[in-house]
Amino acid sequence: MKSQNSDSQVHSNCRWSMLGFLVAGVGIGAIAGVFLAPQSGEDTRDWISSKCKDGMDTVKGAVEQTGQRLGDTFGRGQQQVSEAVDAGREAFRKAKAGAGL
Repeated sequence: MKSQNSDSQVHSNCRWSMLGFLVAGVGIGAIAGVFLAPQSGEDTRDWISSKCKDGMDTVKGAVEQTGQRLGDTFGRGQQQVSEAVDAGREAFRKAKAGAGL
């Protein structure tokens, strides 16, 4: 039984290794294609620069959106806690008044 689990784990690890090699190969090929392309160095630098700026803008937008979502979630949580505290105070006030304290 243990060897079956061990074999499947090795097989799974092998698949991930092969996928990693495939991704690395595609990346290396893309980089080589960019640098060996028949365009001027200035055009290539401009293209790389614009792609980096696009990537940074995308990341910046995602970070801002995540921050906004966290702020909204935090605000809703604060509102719910405030409502629960108010309801607890009201229930305590009613119980106190009903008990004649």
